[in-house]
Amino acid sequence: MQIAHILLRYIFNKKATTVLDSRSDPVFVTGTSKLARDQLCRDLKTSDIGSSKKLADLIDDELGRAARSLRFEKFIKDEAVTLSSPPNSKLIYRDDSQEDFAGLAQRYGSKYYNAAYALGLRYSYLCLTGHGLARAYKEDTKRSADDPLACEGFASAFNHYFDRYYSAFHDLEADFGSRGCFFKIKWEEELPDMTYYLCPPFDESLMQLCVDHVFNALEKRLVLRPTFVFSIPGSWTNFSALEQLKASIWVRTLIDYPKGKLPFIDYMATREKDRIIYPTDICVITLSDKIEKRKADCIDSEYSDHPEDVVAIQPLQKKRRNETDEGNEHNPEDAVAIQPIQKKRRNETDEGNEHNPQDAGAIQSIQKKRRNETDEGNEHNPEDTVAIQPIKKKRRNEIDEGNKQNPGDICGTEKIQLD
Repeated sequence: MQIAHILLRYIFNKKATTVLDSRSDPVFVTGTSKLARDQLCRDLKTSDIGSSKKLADLIDDELGRAARSLRFEKFIKDEAVTLSSPPNSKLIYRDDSQEDFAGLAQRYGSKYYNAAYALGLRYSYLCLTGHGLARAYKEDTKRSADDPLACEGFASAFNHYFDRYYSAFHDLEADFGSRGCFFKIKWEEELPDMTYYLCPPFDESLMQLCVDHVFNALEKRLVLRPTFVFSIPGSWTNFSALEQLKASIWVRTLIDYPKGKLPFIDYMATREKDRIIYPTDICVITLSDKIEKRKADCIDSEYSDHPEDVVAIQPLQKKRRNETDEGNEHNPEDAVAIQPIQKKRRNETDEGNEHNPQDAGAIQSIQKKRRNETDEGNEHNPEDTVAIQPIKKKRRNEIDEGNKQNPGDICGTEKIQLD
């Protein structure tokens, strides 16, 4: 693993797991994160480039020194950034120039030239210019960019489709609409029924942090009726984040796409022919705590008419299957005979007719006796017949009594429909 990648992973892990204040530098992150530090030591040890602990200490010292320098050093006042003429428009600062990535400066105007230049410079020295891939959400979701209930969790000012997005560098990207870091999201301020499209960097530790972050929100119900759509590598081995997603009780859809089937866009590509990329096999997993799944939550509508493109649609309700299997573990051959909810009612009816099965075709109406009793009781006062009780009152009472102590079970019928 290259040292640049190790440092980049360490910086992003610290950003995700360290409490930052307004004075914290967005790149040279100080403070302590056990998770990030342990991952750094493992990476350095794997790379076999010396004592992992000594190198980790050195990296922390250098990050702290850089942060202090930026905080206290007096810099020369910025000069204005200009934009050269099209078609090869470049941002020019003093004697340097760089690409206007994704046409950001051109789209936002001269007031934002300096911010666009600084952001492009940061992505360049962090070696992120070739890593800003995003799903082709416009085509895949058929949703408009200004949809108020659609949000990207891992985007940037350069590579987002939806107007609502989270990104790594809020200090520079706030000018371009970023809502900050997804790991620092304020769930209490989020709208209900939001769909979060999550395509985190294809780094195992960051993807695990993302999964943990989402599971925590779902378990504690920190946001109302959310939907989370993950797009992560589908063929990595020993990939715990993927396995946890597949086994989740919140899974609604799970689709595997082989490499070459699901396009990504590199918004920072300088040549049009390099914009569309198929990086690897991708697994798209949708999580939701809603009982009913809205059609709008399905990200893969583009492929719904082409089932041959879908390699493996996974079963959705693993937990329920396991519970069923456990209930039938002594009689596995019986597992195929799961009885309908109405079995009890049918048995009760059958018991009433068990001595005369041949009369089944001529069973008298259940209500006959009740009608006779009602008629007899009202024969001298026929006007009183307006008080006839509903036919199924007894059954309703029985159901109500069965649910008295477990009112949450009343939703059971709706939940079973998900299968």
